Amino acid sequence: MQSTLVQRQLRTPARPSVVGDWRIGNLVARGSFCDVSRAQPVGGKGIAWDYAIKTLRTEYADDRLALEMLRREVRVSQQVASPRLATVLAHDFAGDEEAYVVFPYLTGVTLNHLVPRRGPLAARIWILRQMAEGLSALHAAGWRHGDVKPENVIIDATGRVTLIDLGFATQIGVDEVDAAQYQKGTPRYMAPELFTSTLAASDASDIYSLGVLAFELLSGHRLFDTQDLAKIIAAHKAQSPPPLRRFLPHAPAHLATLVARMLAKDPLRRPETIDDVADQLRSLEFETIGNAG
Repeated sequence: MQSTLVQRQLRTPARPSVVGDWRIGNLVARGSFCDVSRAQPVGGKGIAWDYAIKTLRTEYADDRLALEMLRREVRVSQQVASPRLATVLAHDFAGDEEAYVVFPYLTGVTLNHLVPRRGPLAARIWILRQMAEGLSALHAAGWRHGDVKPENVIIDATGRVTLIDLGFATQIGVDEVDAAQYQKGTPRYMAPELFTSTLAASDASDIYSLGVLAFELLSGHRLFDTQDLAKIIAAHKAQSPPPLRRFLPHAPAHLATLVARMLAKDPLRRPETIDDVADQLRSLEFETIGNAG
């Protein structure tokens, strides 16, 4: 479910109205179930529209799964504190008002805007390291992101990374929603084991998804570049990814090896934890900066 908080502001207001304690402004993004709009506190005269409010669209107002996905964004924010994760500032699921969740309004671009441009290698590794740190905070608290993809990564003008859209996040063994009722994640970025059984989901699934993002950000090319969904799934399950150095010949050998390990079909062959990934990226970041100098 896409809920990017920083897309180009759309011309049509989502709801020129008030919900709870919040005044709704222009629509900035539309996801599968929700609208995301600029917002400001009611009575906040002189306060800028520095907030984003996510509300279920009318047709999903009574949808149990859609509402649960909104609720879990709140639960994750209450249990996990990290500068790499979007923070819920306010929410309301009770009473006659429509359900909503409020976040800080994030400025910047989503990762998919940077993939074709690439940029300095050290900067790209830094972005990946920050993503790994966000996932590390989630995993340490017993959560898995579940939908790691470029549209869910915000990068501001200073290079600061924020992971958003935690509606697919799950607590392994504690998830309240029947996983069989809806797909966990986005096929282009899903780990191969998830196409066989959602019960196979683990922290290693997030590591694989981050590996796909790493390949794309570093190489400037999509992994398994096809629009055919069946071919994408088949490739994730059985096709070996091309070596990173095919597209990035001067990539450090350690970096190419790390990305290949993250993309291993067998979860047990991937790095043991996301902390291992973050540590290796941190070392590579310093190594790359040193070599550049």
